[in-house]
Amino acid sequence: MDINPDPQSLGLTYLLPRDTYWQVINTLRTSLPAPVNDTPEALARRDNAAIADVASMLPANASEATLAAQFVAAAAHAHDCLRLAGVYPASIELGLKCRARSASMMREAQGARRLLMRVQAERRKLESDSAALDRAAWTEHCVAGLMSEALPGAPHPALADQVPPEPEPDDEPVFDPVFAAEEYARLYPDRAALIRRLGRLPDNVTFGPPEDRVVRALVSVHTPALLALDREYA
Repeated sequence: MDINPDPQSLGLTYLLPRDTYWQVINTLRTSLPAPVNDTPEALARRDNAAIADVASMLPANASEATLAAQFVAAAAHAHDCLRLAGVYPASIELGLKCRARSASMMREAQGARRLLMRVQAERRKLESDSAALDRAAWTEHCVAGLMSEALPGAPHPALADQVPPEPEPDDEPVFDPVFAAEEYARLYPDRAALIRRLGRLPDNVTFGPPEDRVVRALVSVHTPALLALDREYA
């Protein structure tokens, strides 16, 4: 089976995180101050630095990525206001306004950073409770699915009273290694990262081990989401 299929065939589990980060970075790019000079190289360096700043805060979901981008944008404008204060040294009034604006933007940046840290702490607390984590993951999945169905052009959902036919007793569900690996990593990122790093289950495993085929999928699948998990837990 192909372990690197077309992203469009993988459904919401794969597409929504990609779309989230696409939207976050493109919104961030339009929110940043202009680069130091008007060249493609300077623009690329500015954008790459912003991406590195967001990634360094280890956002694990859409909410955390948005907060990290808010911090980066506000901090960048705070520094830009300080730069503008030095551009017009002869105007004391303008310099004071620029410095006041810089202080205001820095407060906004620090507020976004503190909120991000609280959100991440709550997520890590939730991750320590497997039952609560499963409920939260299912709620997120349902909300994302229902909202996606409301988008223009989305296929009309099946009527509630249309019950899908029961599978035949001999039918076995098709095992998708990409879905299995990414779903396990989404629910248990710490465990998935450890298994991928070792290339197997750890000795004297202290958590409920996944099925052998899920372990094999975790070790063999290398999608962007799992590669990002490797970098986060490197």
